[in-house]
Amino acid sequence: MGLILVIWLIMIAAQWNTLPLSHHADLYHFQLPWWNYLSEHGFKGIATINQDINGNYGPIWYFIIVLFNKIGLYPALTVEHCIKLMTSILILICSLVAMRIVAINSKDKQHFNDILAFAIVIFSPTLFGDLFKTNLPDSFYYLFALLAILSVIKKLDWLGWLFMGVAISFKAMGMYILPTLFFIYLIRFNQYKLVNKLAPLFSIIGMFICAIPGIVFGMKPLEALLGNIISRSSKTLSIKFGFWRIFDGQSWIWWPTLNSYQQQQMYGFGLAILAIVFLGLYILIYATKNESDQYLSLWYLLVLSPLLFWFFLPAQHETYFGLSPLLSSLLFAQFPNRRNLVILLIANFFIWEGYHGFQQIFTPITYFYLILLLVAYLIYEIIKLSKIKRFFLAGPNLG
Repeated sequence: MGLILVIWLIMIAAQWNTLPLSHHADLYHFQLPWWNYLSEHGFKGIATINQDINGNYGPIWYFIIVLFNKIGLYPALTVEHCIKLMTSILILICSLVAMRIVAINSKDKQHFNDILAFAIVIFSPTLFGDLFKTNLPDSFYYLFALLAILSVIKKLDWLGWLFMGVAISFKAMGMYILPTLFFIYLIRFNQYKLVNKLAPLFSIIGMFICAIPGIVFGMKPLEALLGNIISRSSKTLSIKFGFWRIFDGQSWIWWPTLNSYQQQQMYGFGLAILAIVFLGLYILIYATKNESDQYLSLWYLLVLSPLLFWFFLPAQHETYFGLSPLLSSLLFAQFPNRRNLVILLIANFFIWEGYHGFQQIFTPITYFYLILLLVAYLIYEIIKLSKIKRFFLAGPNLG
């Protein structure tokens, strides 16, 4: 493990001074103005930045930026170095949490599956791409999503939902683990004590905790809690990726003039497809009699869910399915076989290509069809484990 860390630190040092080539990059267009504004206005700027200079993130992000200023890291370090420092720490913690998740379920400690998880995650394209892009890191929501999964595995479901709420506050993509958490909530409900029966409410508490800096310094509670999510999802209606691009078949379209009814139709159609698909997957996983097979199916669901959300919701960007390749690392570390190795390699290839705009080898449309094939294969693996025919003949045996 020490050798892994040494190699990782060398890689961190090697890219420490890398910067975006374009002066239109988010670093220059968003980050520099935000950090300078909050450096000047301090904590009070958390409530005014979105109106004054067109900020579009939630209060928890701005609170962290102000903390960097208050403890002297900024402007002692440049904005890009502050971001890289933040991301490096998050990557290390993510890797340790991944290691813990796998360690809990490693029956044979001599196989070092947990060390394998640590090594794969710390060098994963998802996290290294996050480090390269010098924007506020997605690794915050990756971390809290992993903590949510760890908590649910340890049967601290209320804590898992709270962590998911925190993940959503950093990035709405934190909800991409929701289908798995909700399935586990349903099948465990009768075994729960009261606190776990109330687990979904803790996601709201997690979001409220992240909204506290905004509320304390002058934002309205609803604005601090949901304003950023509502604003970003309603203003960024594009069909550049996934199903919307395949359906259109042309160059990507930006739709700034949609009326509210048309917006609801777009989201409603995507959500309807997702609801049908997840209902089918729930039936399949519920039909899986063997406990270890059901656990494996849930990991396939974890890898699959971000791809499905990315595919069927509008307003997605190139790397919004980043949780999928990250979770495929844990899938392989727990179940190291050829099938899961192929899933790991393909999912991480897609996220690396996503960081390059899906333009390096194939056309974007080709990538989307290839991602659809991965989606189909993951569903196939869940079907194969479910033994659905025997389920309908004999009924489930889950207790």
